[in-house]
Amino acid sequence: MKKLLCAITTIVLALAFTSCQSTKKSNAYEMKTLKEEKDYTTTTIEYPEFYDYPEINKVIGTFITSNYDEAKKMFAENNKWWLEEGDLDFIQGIHNEFYVDCPEIYVNDYVITFIIAKYIYLCGAAHGATSYTSFNYDIASQSFREIPDIPWVDLEKLSDYCISALKTLYYDDPEAEDEWIDEGAAPDIKNYSTFCYDGNQLTVYFQEYQVAPYASGIPEVSLTEKDFRDFVKK
Repeated sequence: MKKLLCAITTIVLALAFTSCQSTKKSNAYEMKTLKEEKDYTTTTIEYPEFYDYPEINKVIGTFITSNYDEAKKMFAENNKWWLEEGDLDFIQGIHNEFYVDCPEIYVNDYVITFIIAKYIYLCGAAHGATSYTSFNYDIASQSFREIPDIPWVDLEKLSDYCISALKTLYYDDPEAEDEWIDEGAAPDIKNYSTFCYDGNQLTVYFQEYQVAPYASGIPEVSLTEKDFRDFVKK
């Protein structure tokens, strides 16, 4: 049954693409690469396919398929707008981009944690947009977990830690006044929905514009339970 579900996920992902090749193998997963050139659009998707976890593969497949469907709608609307503008010289150069890859992945006997990064560029825009989505799978419970599921994490204190770390990163002063960071790293679960936890180190990722300008990319704060305990004691 597991092999069948893995096969179904791979087929669903591959249907929309003209070519498919495999890259990068490990003992737990194999990285797949899907590419497509179509309708003024370049698409490259790299994603992990886990050998023994069809439930993870199903979630990945659903995520990629839904995001690519959304991107294609955006591309169609963008192309239509340019065609209606009638700028023939510019229309010849219309080129949209959709890229997906997995910049972080960690597997041990207890957890599988990884990031899927999505980049989308609409022709005519000043720049593209990148966003991270995290997946933290607990092997024992066979379920995905959120940041409150980490035993030693207190959201209020974690927020204080991250705000201090971010202000030190950008201003060398954890007490600096910055409403952007204070709001973007406030103790709201939505601000802490993107993270990786390998059982020892927790890394929180803040999306573009969440705590800093676009040029700052996707800031991140890493800590261990010891770092957290030491901070709380201060």
